[in-house]
Amino acid sequence: MFSGIASQAILTEHQIPIVVSALEVGRNLIDHSALYQLWKLKHPEQGLALGTSKWIDAAYEKGLPWDWVVNEAVPVEKPKAALEMDQTHGKTHIVPFHRQSLLDPSRSHLETLTIYSNVGAPVPVDGSLIATSVMLLLPTSRGSISIASATVSDAPVITPNYYDTETDRIALVYACIEGEAAPPGMPSLSDRSTDAEIDERIRSTGMAHYHSAGTAAMGKVVDSKLRVYGVLGLRIADASVLPVPIGGHPQATLYALAEQAADIILQD
Repeated sequence: MFSGIASQAILTEHQIPIVVSALEVGRNLIDHSALYQLWKLKHPEQGLALGTSKWIDAAYEKGLPWDWVVNEAVPVEKPKAALEMDQTHGKTHIVPFHRQSLLDPSRSHLETLTIYSNVGAPVPVDGSLIATSVMLLLPTSRGSISIASATVSDAPVITPNYYDTETDRIALVYACIEGEAAPPGMPSLSDRSTDAEIDERIRSTGMAHYHSAGTAAMGKVVDSKLRVYGVLGLRIADASVLPVPIGGHPQATLYALAEQAADIILQD
């Protein structure tokens, strides 16, 4: 946006010279939001979680302490009904391709990651708790990112808009697991919890996995060769060009995108 490629309204507001008026720049912000739950270890003395005195190697403090992940589909009748509700409520940004993915019985909607630390809650890291992260793989909520001023050092204006659609809500509510150790001041979720109680927990404690994408979407901001519409010699080769969410962690996809970008540039 500081380069003068954004919506005319934003550029005019911040007195930035207009190079190309591009309404879609900064829109369509995608991220994988998640519900974290905590679990009390029966035998913390075995040293299985971050915070235990048995983890003496400094390597244990690096990266994410996890070792298994499970993907899961939500029964197709749930997203089908939710998509119809979202359409009724004006959520028209869910494109046919994305809708087909959500209703494909071979696709996974959720990823559950087991983490040997009590991430996602303000409790002591003492080796007594582990966590699960249940992440939306195909989120339908969309946010935006913009600028606060014409000064590059000023923080951007980010509107994540997580959990904004019924389709996202029914998936995370479905994924809730009973038997947890509840965060401080909150009731424990169980098979007796209502959808409204689970929904309130997600809205209070839900977090992102910081897989931001989509704000320079292919077909809207760049073409199939990653060229920015209206600008000669400018391409974008990062997660912002992905128009719909990747159904998993994006690292490998972005490596492939970078390799493809290099090939495209060489061929041109």
